Amino acid sequence: MRYLILVFLLFAGCGEVPKPEVSGERNLEKEKKRILTKPTSDEIPEEFQTEKRLALVIGNDEYENFTNLDNAQNDARDIGKTLEKLDFEVFRVFNGNQKEMGNKIVSFGNLLKQNGGVGLIFYAGHGLETAGQNYLVPVDANITSEIQISMNAISLESVLKVLEGAENRLNIVILDACRNDPTSSFRSLQNGGLVAPPTASGTYIAYSADVGQVAEDGSWKNGTFTKHLLATLKFEGVKLNDVFKNVRLEVEEETDGKQSPASYDKTTGDFYFRLPSSTQTVTSSETVISSETKISPDGRNDNTPEVISIGENKIGTSSVVFEERSKFSLGISTSPADAIVKVNGKSFKSGSLLERGKYQISISKRGYETYKYNLELQKDEVLDFTLQKTHFKLKIDVTNVYPEGVVFDFENVNFTNGMKLKRGKYKFKVSKRGFHSKEGKIDLQNDMTLKMTLEKISVPKPKVVETPKPKVVTLSRKGEWDKRIYRGERSYSKFSTNLVKDNFTNLVWQKSGSSNFMNWESAKKYCENLSLDGYSDFRLPTVKELYYLADRSKYDPAVDSNYFNLKSNWYWSITKYHNSSSYPWIVYFLYGDDNWNNQTNDNFAVCVLDL
Repeated sequence: MRYLILVFLLFAGCGEVPKPEVSGERNLEKEKKRILTKPTSDEIPEEFQTEKRLALVIGNDEYENFTNLDNAQNDARDIGKTLEKLDFEVFRVFNGNQKEMGNKIVSFGNLLKQNGGVGLIFYAGHGLETAGQNYLVPVDANITSEIQISMNAISLESVLKVLEGAENRLNIVILDACRNDPTSSFRSLQNGGLVAPPTASGTYIAYSADVGQVAEDGSWKNGTFTKHLLATLKFEGVKLNDVFKNVRLEVEEETDGKQSPASYDKTTGDFYFRLPSSTQTVTSSETVISSETKISPDGRNDNTPEVISIGENKIGTSSVVFEERSKFSLGISTSPADAIVKVNGKSFKSGSLLERGKYQISISKRGYETYKYNLELQKDEVLDFTLQKTHFKLKIDVTNVYPEGVVFDFENVNFTNGMKLKRGKYKFKVSKRGFHSKEGKIDLQNDMTLKMTLEKISVPKPKVVETPKPKVVTLSRKGEWDKRIYRGERSYSKFSTNLVKDNFTNLVWQKSGSSNFMNWESAKKYCENLSLDGYSDFRLPTVKELYYLADRSKYDPAVDSNYFNLKSNWYWSITKYHNSSSYPWIVYFLYGDDNWNNQTNDNFAVCVLDL
């Protein structure tokens, strides 16, 4: 059977009430001795000896928008250390923001679902109540009105749902909140405090003070309630309910009845924080800390950490000595939670016991950078790793242009809009027929949507110009053209069925060019392997020759359509951009302008022959 135990610990500043009336005198020492009587071994189920114990402790005291607290982290640290001595594997969060607290609670629930056993959550920090709901307050919460509480804090109800979903044997939640009134400006919250807990079946609920009472902070680094809880947790063989009965008696005695913890017990089973065990040796020959020994208010004697004192006024004079350990627990939490964990190259389950020594930990997941960590294991360890993504999604949204026909030119990347790119810096160019292109740089560190607009090209109406009779001009020397023909007069004639002769330059051009797009290397081979009308010594033209073929007095296409059948598109040249050997020049036969392009991209090819 599964039990859920919920423990509320409420501290000072939650409003004052009169001292409760007590009918008759009570013998507190007699009651404490009765409560702390050790059970016999046959009263403890065998599963209690071997079941897994996991704990998540959270301490928040450095708030951005609330009053800072003095002892929240102290209480969380001390509870965590004590629980580790009680065989709990402890995970910690200090000064957690809303995202971190939420993620850790969900991860803790997943870990409980995998391991089973007993789970415990201890929270120390500000707590709030609104509309009958209790909330834990992260350090980054910005709450100026009651309606903002549910949006900036973490509801206790959501925490309980996570634990219920784990379906483990038993859960304990210790909520150590309401040390002062963080929202005194709220009319309905001016007395502070949390509402009475639900009396659900299978739950154990304990308040550090009755509803509306003040919970004292104490004169040491822990509150009055926490001080006595830490001390009582060290008693061997005390049932869960009796732990809090004893704490109640101790608190009432110290505060003269002004603070009286309340309990609401709906459980049907037992739990022991400290069990009698065959691995623990009780001996009268060891040094015993007697009942007169001074124990600090945090419940620890730091000079003898391996010997736990149990005074005569509790359950008899004795001492507990722990054997030297050779194996230690290693807990590993990852984000994302399904990352692959390997220790020394082998798969690893969080919470496993390992021999003392050195280990290499590897955390990996597809799409994330692998993280490696060297660990020297000398004690129980809990590690938390967050992996960095290697690729991010990039989408370019050209807001004023229909997506079809938009060309994306990325540096060294065959880019498709919306694809994932490796983290880093990129140069890009976006273009479309009839629009001015745009260029830029991005530093891709997250998923990104880049919005832009392309400016439409204004095309003037073509002027009707009488074409003078062509003049044949002889080149002054090979490769040099006369200024009178450069971007000037044109004269073509049919050379053969599929070839056209330029009468000014004596170049023979392919009439139709390639029928398909191709990259630069393919364009060169296309011309080198071309055979037309008995001619085979074709080549890819220079940018100067190609630019001359495009007549800017014409539009769509910018070539003489009486002789050529070329598309209004980009065509490759053999000339490379002077700053980069990867970027040859291209000429646009729609308008006659030129540009450079990555040779891995695709354009058309038209070939030329020297007479």
